[in-house]
Amino acid sequence: MLTIDHDSPLSAFEAQERQREHYRGLPDDLRPLAIGREPEYPLLRTEMSPTPMAFATGVFWFDGRNWRITEGLAARIESDERFRLADTGIRFCLRPFE
Repeated sequence: MLTIDHDSPLSAFEAQERQREHYRGLPDDLRPLAIGREPEYPLLRTEMSPTPMAFATGVFWFDGRNWRITEGLAARIESDERFRLADTGIRFCLRPFE
Protein backbone atom coordinates (compact mmCIF):
# COMPACT_ATOMS: atom_id res chain seq x y z
CA MET A 1 0.00 0.00 0.00
CA LEU A 2 1.38 3.36 -1.00
CA THR A 3 0.22 6.45 0.83
CA ILE A 4 0.59 10.14 0.06
CA ASP A 5 0.10 12.95 2.51
CA HIS A 6 0.59 16.15 0.53
CA ASP A 7 0.94 18.18 3.74
CA SER A 8 3.62 15.88 5.17
CA PRO A 9 7.26 16.94 5.52
CA LEU A 10 8.01 13.66 3.71
CA SER A 11 6.52 15.21 0.57
CA ALA A 12 8.79 18.28 0.65
CA PHE A 13 11.20 18.73 -2.26
CA GLU A 14 14.28 17.68 -0.27
CA ALA A 15 12.36 14.60 0.86
CA GLN A 16 11.46 13.75 -2.73
CA GLU A 17 15.13 13.41 -3.57
CA ARG A 18 15.27 10.46 -1.16
CA GLN A 19 12.16 8.65 -2.41
CA ARG A 20 14.03 5.48 -3.35
CA GLU A 21 14.84 4.95 0.35
CA HIS A 22 11.14 4.53 1.10
CA TYR A 23 11.11 1.34 -0.99
CA ARG A 24 14.13 -0.36 0.64
CA GLY A 25 12.91 -3.59 2.20
CA LEU A 26 9.81 -3.93 0.05
CA PRO A 27 9.57 -7.61 -0.96
CA ASP A 28 10.90 -8.30 -4.46
CA ASP A 29 7.56 -9.62 -5.72
CA LEU A 30 5.87 -6.30 -4.82
CA ARG A 31 8.52 -3.93 -6.19
CA PRO A 32 7.35 -4.08 -9.83
CA LEU A 33 3.97 -2.73 -8.76
CA ALA A 34 5.53 0.62 -7.80
CA ILE A 35 9.00 0.76 -9.35
CA GLY A 36 9.97 0.43 -13.00
CA ARG A 37 6.59 1.11 -14.53
CA GLU A 38 4.93 4.31 -15.51
CA PRO A 39 2.61 5.51 -12.75
CA GLU A 40 -0.96 6.06 -13.89
CA TYR A 41 -0.93 9.62 -12.62
CA PRO A 42 1.93 11.99 -13.50
CA LEU A 43 1.55 13.60 -10.06
CA LEU A 44 2.75 10.35 -8.53
CA ARG A 45 5.92 10.19 -10.59
CA THR A 46 9.19 11.42 -9.18
CA GLU A 47 11.85 12.74 -11.51
CA MET A 48 14.59 12.08 -8.97
CA SER A 49 15.34 8.64 -10.33
CA PRO A 50 16.09 7.29 -13.81
CA THR A 51 13.71 4.42 -13.02
CA PRO A 52 10.08 5.52 -12.79
CA MET A 53 8.50 4.98 -9.41
CA ALA A 54 5.34 6.10 -7.72
CA PHE A 55 5.82 9.00 -5.32
CA ALA A 56 4.82 7.95 -1.80
CA THR A 57 5.14 9.33 1.70
CA GLY A 58 4.41 5.82 3.01
CA VAL A 59 5.22 2.33 1.72
CA PHE A 60 3.60 -0.60 3.54
CA TRP A 61 2.75 -4.21 2.73
CA PHE A 62 0.69 -7.00 4.23
CA ASP A 63 2.60 -10.22 4.87
CA GLY A 64 -0.53 -12.36 5.26
CA ARG A 65 -0.79 -11.66 8.96
CA ASN A 66 0.51 -8.14 9.71
CA TRP A 67 0.92 -4.80 7.97
CA ARG A 68 4.59 -3.82 7.73
CA ILE A 69 6.46 -0.62 7.02
CA THR A 70 9.50 -0.85 4.76
CA GLU A 71 12.92 -0.90 6.42
CA GLY A 72 14.02 2.14 4.47
CA LEU A 73 11.07 4.29 5.47
CA ALA A 74 11.26 3.18 9.11
CA ALA A 75 14.98 4.03 9.21
CA ARG A 76 14.32 7.42 7.65
CA ILE A 77 11.68 8.26 10.24
CA GLU A 78 13.87 7.05 13.10
CA SER A 79 16.95 8.98 11.93
CA ASP A 80 15.33 12.38 11.35
CA GLU A 81 13.40 14.10 14.13
CA ARG A 82 11.38 16.09 11.57
CA PHE A 83 9.51 12.94 10.53
CA ARG A 84 6.97 10.79 12.38
CA LEU A 85 4.98 7.72 11.41
CA ALA A 86 1.91 9.96 11.15
CA ASP A 87 3.67 11.86 8.34
CA THR A 88 3.39 8.83 6.05
CA GLY A 89 -0.37 9.25 5.63
CA ILE A 90 -1.15 5.95 7.34
CA ARG A 91 -3.69 7.53 9.72
CA PHE A 92 -6.05 8.13 6.81
CA CYS A 93 -5.93 4.45 5.92
CA LEU A 94 -6.49 3.26 9.48
CA ARG A 95 -9.51 5.37 10.31
CA PRO A 96 -12.93 3.70 10.27
CA PHE A 97 -14.79 3.82 6.99
CA GLU A 98 -18.12 5.57 7.14
